[in-house]
Amino acid sequence: MGVIVGGGEIPYNEQARRVKEDNAANWVTRDPELKCFMPGVPRATYLPHPFQIIQSEDDFFIAYQFAGAVRDIYMDDPGPAPLDSWMGWSVGHWEGDTLVVEVAGLHDGTWLDRAGSHHSYQMKVTERYTMMGPNHIDYEATIEDPLVLTEPFTIKMPIYRRMEPNARIMDFRCVEFVEELIYGEYRRYPLPRD
Repeated sequence: MGVIVGGGEIPYNEQARRVKEDNAANWVTRDPELKCFMPGVPRATYLPHPFQIIQSEDDFFIAYQFAGAVRDIYMDDPGPAPLDSWMGWSVGHWEGDTLVVEVAGLHDGTWLDRAGSHHSYQMKVTERYTMMGPNHIDYEATIEDPLVLTEPFTIKMPIYRRMEPNARIMDFRCVEFVEELIYGEYRRYPLPRD
């Protein structure tokens, strides 16, 4: 995950912290990413896979390499999300040179990271994309969730443009639990196999 602004940890309430710790202890069988589910927002942005922002005068679209995930960012607010989804419902507007995207309607089955950091269906993410130069975006995401957090928190990280010639999103075939199948025996403490 990006760096938590101000340092520290995700401000979970006590019950949510216990769920997070249980998730962390069992991440190999619970992490939605390892099951090839859509990563959700903001996790899709900081996975180690490329993504592409496609922009026209009136529209924004983000295509992620991982799991073929995509997002439309509606610049004309069409109202609330018709139903919850893995990548949520994104509505954007400009504040000066910063694109601000409000994301709601996120399915509560996604995680924020591999450490078991979860959220509820009430999570709202406010993303801020600020161009710092032709090849560098400052990305910030403020996460609010009254069911599991004691207060909102913000993550921040730079996003860099891929500079190699003909860089593009490739077809990514996700295979459930492949990381564990390939590298599991090389862990310091391998997981027991049935």
